[in-house]
Amino acid sequence: MISKKKLIVLISLLSILSGCCTENDETSIMTKEKIISRYDSYEGQKKQTFIPNEETKDMNNGVYKRYRKDGSLRSIVPIKDGKGHGIAMYFFPNGQLDFEMEYKNGEADGYCKGYYRSGELFSEGKYKNNVMDGEWKYYNKDGIIIKIELYSNGQLIKEEEIEIKTVNDSVIS
Repeated sequence: MISKKKLIVLISLLSILSGCCTENDETSIMTKEKIISRYDSYEGQKKQTFIPNEETKDMNNGVYKRYRKDGSLRSIVPIKDGKGHGIAMYFFPNGQLDFEMEYKNGEADGYCKGYYRSGELFSEGKYKNNVMDGEWKYYNKDGIIIKIELYSNGQLIKEEEIEIKTVNDSVIS
């Protein structure tokens, strides 16, 4: 079974790597403001938008936005030199932040935070060279750490489940 964190990595990498649809199934439109919108089988609804750097109007630098079939925002990814670079944000269909991840030169490299659909922090950790690295913490919806994992170059080297103790329905640390 794929864990949520591995699914997050897979989805984010696919979003960055797949980028746009193929030219065969979409139409690109450039407005005078240099904003590119892409339309495809969503029956004319916007699927992707690229907003170039405001200062340079450079088409390799800016912000890439991707939308769901219903028109809701799926992700916002800053682009530098044609690759993901900066803090990307991915959203649940309800608009709530799903996770945020730092990219450097198109690879996951830096801080990553995942959230429950209701907005509470689910996990946090770091990526280095596109793989999990260092300490990752997982939380329940009450904000209590329930698991800690330690990674080295993408390999899980230690895992600790945290037992939550309660007395009269109150959490004891």
